[in-house]
Amino acid sequence: FKHHYMKIPLRDSFKNSPFTSLKQFVFLSGLLLSSYSSFAQLTIDTTATAEQLANSIVDPAYNISNVKLNCTKLAVAKFTNASSIGFEKGILLTTGLASLSKGPNNNARASYNNGYPGDVQLDTLYGFETYDGCALEFDFIPTCDKVKIRYIFGTEEYPAYVNSDFTDIIGFYISGPGIKYPKNIALNWKDGGTDYFIDNKNGTFLQYNGYTKPMTAVQTVI
Repeated sequence: FKHHYMKIPLRDSFKNSPFTSLKQFVFLSGLLLSSYSSFAQLTIDTTATAEQLANSIVDPAYNISNVKLNCTKLAVAKFTNASSIGFEKGILLTTGLASLSKGPNNNARASYNNGYPGDVQLDTLYGFETYDGCALEFDFIPTCDKVKIRYIFGTEEYPAYVNSDFTDIIGFYISGPGIKYPKNIALNWKDGGTDYFIDNKNGTFLQYNGYTKPMTAVQTVI
């Protein structure tokens, strides 16, 4: 198996959004990782390094290198005890503060401006300039013929700003042998991704107004 590259960017779509800097998040449970069930309050660890974040979502059989985190450390965390939304453990990437993720959902406009720029690949994919980004990048050598990453994506903009000029976006970009260009394998939220969202009004576990059902991105590798 040969060298592959993975980039996970997360961005706000508009600088002057209704919430100044909308809080969005992505829960990543990992590349070919298993989970188990338990029920407890979400626990987050905001002290993890970029390497620790990447290793938390990559199977130990994979060899990873060149890890880069392009955002403030306040925006990322490792998490446990999230089985009530479909995951047991993984990492949290946000466009605001990771510490704001814990429920209950008692603030409809919970937000923080992390001051980071957007991402050129997401600008191209969605057709507008992005802001307040957070991206985790790494190289890996797979030991199987497919890679999978399970994730949940959420935002404070759901459901009030569905089909409006304001939207939050995510991508999973992968490149390597047999993949001509960096390829996004995440669901394109601009094209109807709201069908997968759960309304979190009065939710007790997370602060976000809405989040998706657990999703799986898959890519064949050689």
